[in-house]
Amino acid sequence: MFLVKLYIGVGRYRSGERVAANAHVRTYAATSLAWTLRLRLGATPSSNPYDPLRRLEVSLPGVGNRLADLLDADLEACARGMLGLARTALEPDWPDFPTDAANLLETRLGWSRCKDRTAFMPRSASS
Repeated sequence: MFLVKLYIGVGRYRSGERVAANAHVRTYAATSLAWTLRLRLGATPSSNPYDPLRRLEVSLPGVGNRLADLLDADLEACARGMLGLARTALEPDWPDFPTDAANLLETRLGWSRCKDRTAFMPRSASS
């Protein structure tokens, strides 16, 4: 679902639908990514069982803070960075990661692949 919401969100952004685009990327995709990060990386459960974004920075400080930085970025940079974050944090140790779908998304959106996927993720001043 995460990849689908990124694709829809960036498509809407590029067609001028900024409100819908922001909802898809910053809400739906971010929530889907947070659920997956929590489940795959063994984070402590959210303080709110219905909202995986709650206290993500405490449960998973590295990825939580990175996601927070990305959410402050321009929408397309945010979406691209979220994909990079997912690939960096999840793909290496997850044999069932949807690599082919992520590669297709990068191709369809015109995002060149980068060996160091962290290169397009904004960093906070403290990292």
